[in-house]
Amino acid sequence: MDKLKKDLILKMENYFSDYALAYQETTNPLLNLELAYINFAKTKSMLFKTLYMSENLNIDFQTNDLFDMNENIRYMNQIPNLSKFSDDKLKDIFFSWYCNSNLYK
Repeated sequence: MDKLKKDLILKMENYFSDYALAYQETTNPLLNLELAYINFAKTKSMLFKTLYMSENLNIDFQTNDLFDMNENIRYMNQIPNLSKFSDDKLKDIFFSWYCNSNLYK
C-alpha cells in the first residue's frame, strides 16, 4: 500500500510540475511558479488539497522523493541571476523559497 501511495503522490507531483512549468503569465519565472501554485489551488482544488493540505499523506518534504532536483536545478540555471550559483546552492535556494512561500506544511 505504501508503494501505491508513493507512486500516486509522485504522479500528482509530476502533474503539478508540468502544470507549473507551463504556466507563463509574467517574465519572472519564480513569480510564474507562485502564480501557478495559486491557480492550481483554484482550478485543481482536489489535487491541490491532496498534495498540499492532506494530513493523511504524511509527506516528508525534507526528502528529495517528491522533487526532481535535477529538473529544478536545470530550470533555475536558465534564470540569469541564479545561473552563477553551484548546484548545491541552487538546491538550498529552492528549499528556502519553498519553505518561505508557505508551500511547506
